[in-house]
Amino acid sequence: MDIYDFILEHEHQNLADLSLQKQKYIHYLQGYDWQWLVQQIEGRKVAKSKLPFLYAHKYIQYPSKISLEQCSSEFTARYKASLCKGKTLIDITGGFGIDCLFLSNSFEVVTYVEISSNLVDIFRHNLSVLQIKNIQTHNADGLKFLQQSNQHYDWIYIDPARRSAQGKKVFYLSDCEPDVLAYWNLLKTKAKNILIKTSPLLDISSVWQCLPITSTYVLAVKNEVKEVLYLIEQDSMPSEYIYCVDVDNEIIQTFEGNLKTEQEASVVCGGIEAYLYEPNRAILKAGLFKSVALFYGLQKVAPHSHLYTSHKYNSTFMGRVFQVEQVVPYRRKMFWQVCKVKTFNIIARNFSDTPDQIAQKLGIQVGSMQDYLIATKDKHNQPTLILAKRLK
Repeated sequence: MDIYDFILEHEHQNLADLSLQKQKYIHYLQGYDWQWLVQQIEGRKVAKSKLPFLYAHKYIQYPSKISLEQCSSEFTARYKASLCKGKTLIDITGGFGIDCLFLSNSFEVVTYVEISSNLVDIFRHNLSVLQIKNIQTHNADGLKFLQQSNQHYDWIYIDPARRSAQGKKVFYLSDCEPDVLAYWNLLKTKAKNILIKTSPLLDISSVWQCLPITSTYVLAVKNEVKEVLYLIEQDSMPSEYIYCVDVDNEIIQTFEGNLKTEQEASVVCGGIEAYLYEPNRAILKAGLFKSVALFYGLQKVAPHSHLYTSHKYNSTFMGRVFQVEQVVPYRRKMFWQVCKVKTFNIIARNFSDTPDQIAQKLGIQVGSMQDYLIATKDKHNQPTLILAKRLK
């Protein structure tokens, strides 16, 4: 049994229990240390759901837990690679290299640059395992490499690190490393096009104010926003157009809109009808609150609730859809006059109490498979409870 067989055999074992038996298994290490072994088992645990294409390969090596947390998932990387293509691309923030691996399918030659020698060694090892031949690797500072290079690329890809030197999360583009704004003059002279990945917490309009963004993608996986992508294509004009994307395995849903149109739009607030709609979080992050109502022909429940309603079921809606069963005021006595179950999934939107507080005040339990309690304000700004079943 080699070290990789040992990893596969013990990948589902509790790591604390495994470490207690360290001396029993020490002879399997074959020149590797115990910390490396634990790191590989942790890596496979993460890769099983986040990076299944790597999980399928026995000899893949994994970096530290923090590098795995920061890297793209297979699903977002695959979508990212569909946004750009050409002859040459340089990734100046290579990291674990997930984006680079998928981007290599869209380019003839990809240049991977990473300042951490450990990550470079892991990436080179994995390239050999995966038999990928069109990626050149460099252990260097990405910006310095660009400054010294005479090559002009079709695309530059940048995923700025979103942690400070003290390890704290940062969200402003100027606080990330590298600072795209400070080196903008260099970047725009080294490539025709630029793709930037940022934290979903970064304010989209703040990026538009600083850089000539031509298109913006809010990318979610199973209704959880993972990243925001900004494309700068020098042959195109800056635009406030936003594409909202949700990836669920092989199913990709999209919704798009323009913030100028959003600001000029007018939406009716009506009574709560037979169906209730909660937009995908990518749409909410994009701020397309009116646009989604107009596109799907819906009314808003209230001006600030970002919940929508209609008398007719719309199965194409990008988000969750519920069938309304009861609508009652937020009063315990009135709630129990109409309620026949005691366990709900609770959603609170534009509401003063949290789901836990709602459950405590009403005397209900949380965790139903199909019954939902949606707490919000109605069009008269009154706290309202909607009892519903989820359709999609």
